[in-house]
Amino acid sequence: MMDAHAKSLQRELRLRKQALEQERLSYGEVFAERVAETAARRPSRARARLRRMLKENGRSGQLAKPREPKVYGVRARQLKAEAESIIVEALLEQTDRIARDGAQVVLEEIRGRCYAGHSETDTQAVMAFLHEFIDVYAARLAVKQKRSAAPQDADAWSDVALRAEIERRIELVKAGLLEMKQSRAKSDNLQTLCDGDCGRLACLERICFSNHMASAKDFLWFLDIACNEAAAPAGVRDGAAYCEGWRSECDRLRTKTKARLVV
Repeated sequence: MMDAHAKSLQRELRLRKQALEQERLSYGEVFAERVAETAARRPSRARARLRRMLKENGRSGQLAKPREPKVYGVRARQLKAEAESIIVEALLEQTDRIARDGAQVVLEEIRGRCYAGHSETDTQAVMAFLHEFIDVYAARLAVKQKRSAAPQDADAWSDVALRAEIERRIELVKAGLLEMKQSRAKSDNLQTLCDGDCGRLACLERICFSNHMASAKDFLWFLDIACNEAAAPAGVRDGAAYCEGWRSECDRLRTKTKARLVV
């Protein structure tokens, strides 16, 4: 049976998969429109490149070295979303294995795969983006793996034990945020992951100072209220990720409380 941590991971990955599919479709439509507009305004790039090479060849007596093609703009964003989709899809297929063997094993298998794009340029770009996202997800899921190793709760309800558990969770989330912020991979996706954990941290700190821990029933009532308080403060880049992180922490605590006690 899938535990609460695995369910939370699956939910996050499915949401990210949906967002990426929409991004890819959007970028694909924009890219196709721009290609059509460009083709209507100017001659073939291949023919222009061949003419330039022949012209330079005539001047120097040697065949000019073609410039290395680059991917940029809308096409780069489309391929970046495609690279992340490959990782998210693979992680969704192996959620149970991640819980058993750890995320690093699955991510290293993804790193060893080859991707064939529509062109050599696309292939190189996607592979570069793929390795970037693998580093990001490795940092994120390694933190989650540490969090799931927290000591098991006692059978008897104790507000002191619950507060201590939440304080441990706060320290782990803080450590995870520090690890991601120090990551070499600086990207919009990493910022989204950080904003999500900022929401988790804010929610945990809100709950930790609550006076509604005397009983499981009282605590569950408070969690329902706290879940509805999710709101991103000014300055947060991805407010949706922040709120989702906040709510997912409430859901995690609610699931653990219901699993421990009959209320």
